[in-house]
Amino acid sequence: MSTLDRKFTLVCANDPEPWNRLSLTHAVITIRNAAVMIAAVDQGFHEGGKDIQRVVFDRSIDAAEFLSVLTQLPYGFRGDVLFTPEEGQAFLSAVSPRGDGRALFSLSKEDVNFYLEAVFEEGEQRPHEAAHRFIDAA
Repeated sequence: MSTLDRKFTLVCANDPEPWNRLSLTHAVITIRNAAVMIAAVDQGFHEGGKDIQRVVFDRSIDAAEFLSVLTQLPYGFRGDVLFTPEEGQAFLSAVSPRGDGRALFSLSKEDVNFYLEAVFEEGEQRPHEAAHRFIDAA
C-alpha cells in the first residue's frame, strides 16, 4: 500500500510518545497544536488520496476548543473526531447514523478503550498503550 492510499489518524497530544510508537504499525501522525491540526485536516481533505479517517485530541485541548474545532471542520469531512480531556467526559463526533450530518456521542472510559481497540488492534486482544493512558488515568 502506498502512502497516498493509506487512511490516516491525526493526533494532537500533550504526550505524543505513545502515539509515536503506534505510528510504527499504523498511519498515525502526531501534531502538537490544534490550529495546525485544523489546517492539516483541511489540506488532507482537499487533496486527493489523503484519507483522514480520524482525528484524536488526547488531553491537548479543553471542551470549548473542541467545540470550536468541530465548527471548523471542512464541510463533508466524514472522519471521526475523538476528544479525551484531562478530566471529565470524553466525546466522539462522527457522521450521523443517517449520514446527513454529524452526531456527538458521550463516551465513558470503557467506551474510549473499546473504540481505540477497535480501530487500532486488528484482531489482537490487548489495547495499545495510548488507550491505556486514558483509561488508567482515572
